[in-house]
Amino acid sequence: MIYQADHFSEKEIAYRINEELLFLPYDLLKIHLFIMKSGYYEQTFTVDEIADKFETTGAKVQSVVDEYIASGKVKEKEQPEEEEHREKKLELCIYWYGMYAKKEPDVDEVADIAEICKHSKISPDYFMYILDYCTKRNRLSTSYMKVLVKDWVSRGLTTLAEAKYYFKQTSDKIVAAKKGFRISGRTLIPLEIAYVESWNYAASLIQYACERTLLFNGKPNFRYADAILRSWKEKGIHSLNDAKLDEKPRKTGGKEQEKSFKMNSFHNFEQRDYDYDALEALLLKRYQDSYYE
Repeated sequence: MIYQADHFSEKEIAYRINEELLFLPYDLLKIHLFIMKSGYYEQTFTVDEIADKFETTGAKVQSVVDEYIASGKVKEKEQPEEEEHREKKLELCIYWYGMYAKKEPDVDEVADIAEICKHSKISPDYFMYILDYCTKRNRLSTSYMKVLVKDWVSRGLTTLAEAKYYFKQTSDKIVAAKKGFRISGRTLIPLEIAYVESWNYAASLIQYACERTLLFNGKPNFRYADAILRSWKEKGIHSLNDAKLDEKPRKTGGKEQEKSFKMNSFHNFEQRDYDYDALEALLLKRYQDSYYE
């Protein structure tokens, strides 16, 4: 597959490095820089090209490319789909549907699958993702899948990467964190997602921890919320009621802190606190690695 990145200006590249990529492992940072450089010079690239250049795995490169595809900054270069390729894709999708449904697809089901596969970007892997999505909701039928694909395509979810990124952003934990931090108008960046995905707590607890962070810190701070959640875990707190009972009146802050919160909450769209020390960078690495594997 050949990819084309949108144009990246020097200013945009510098901003992304300082605000979003600074604490990524060096091997991932090089991949990001290569993609942005390709956009700057308006050059195309492939996953294998980047993997060979930096002596890394295609899976790791693809995960970074998928992130750019999901954000709309990289697109697959349109290539005519050959008839032989379409037939193989249809054959594979029919086979996978039969495996999930545990039966031989009938004529109508085959026709539905063929209609779904007319979308050139619905790859066999994407088809499997749709099958898994329907199965988990006990809605496995080709008629439902047709409606689902039509809806997803209308939302711009034409590739597997776009679908995964979209549903990751709408998971209960991500929604709870964004609601607690009053974040709107933007999606979370990979570093923030890595934090939230490491939180094995109920969504209600995550939202409350983020609300407490906003109250005492004045702006979204994922490190602060992480510390709150870890402290609750150490105390054996697993419910929202227990967390509220554990809160004790604080002597510091008062009206000045409340004022600071009101002033800063309006600007939470842009403000992020990533003044991490070396120790935290090492701790985060295990979450980042798991995110990009």
